[in-house]
Amino acid sequence: MVHLKIVTDAACRTLKPGFKGKAVGVAQFYDVEWALIQSEEFILGEMVAYAAEAETVLLALDVASGLTRGSIEIWTDSEALVRHMNGDYRLRSKLSRQYFDKIKIREARFEEVKYYHQDRSTPRGKIAHTAAASAYSKVHA
Repeated sequence: MVHLKIVTDAACRTLKPGFKGKAVGVAQFYDVEWALIQSEEFILGEMVAYAAEAETVLLALDVASGLTRGSIEIWTDSEALVRHMNGDYRLRSKLSRQYFDKIKIREARFEEVKYYHQDRSTPRGKIAHTAAASAYSKVHA
């Protein structure tokens, strides 16, 4: 089975933290040696930043299921999402619980799914952040 590494990021522009804003997401699919396989952009509509990050992971899992049923790694700059998915943070909000449940259902398509936090300052984090910003400017210019 193919092992995939998926780097995701979302761009969500709001006037105030916690409020809805226009959002897009990107997912970049790599092989085990970090060679880029494909890149996807998702128009997400209006939502809060956490929802944009989680929705991007959901859509990335949908695309990944067409590429492999093996093990995958999800790399994202949303530390809260990673900690929720890894069981390090409790699911206190209705929003985080809803996304957790949706993502866990999609995980069943794969042998194994692991989540990792990736800061935007890392090389792949910068690439994903730049891709999300570019996708946002194309859609919401």
